[in-house]
Amino acid sequence: MLGIEMLWIREQRRKEGWGSKILLAAEAEARLRGCDRACVSSFTFQAPEFYQRHGYVETGRTLGIPGGAEDVHMFKKPAQASSTGMGLDEP
Repeated sequence: MLGIEMLWIREQRRKEGWGSKILLAAEAEARLRGCDRACVSSFTFQAPEFYQRHGYVETGRTLGIPGGAEDVHMFKKPAQASSTGMGLDEP
């Protein structure tokens, strides 16, 4: 299982594609190592939409985070076979 604990991009460098490049590289390495799933969580004030754009599906939320935030838990299955060799596919 690929588990992403923290992926942070300096604010001045956001919107340059670095988050996507790093995530895709991590997913490619996970496939090489035989990982059968990828899991990540992101607070609602952070970047859950980023992961959803990359095919992660919400599986649950932890409520009651101080400040009214929620911790969004997401999942993605590896591709069965990919002609492009890119990323992991949705479940």
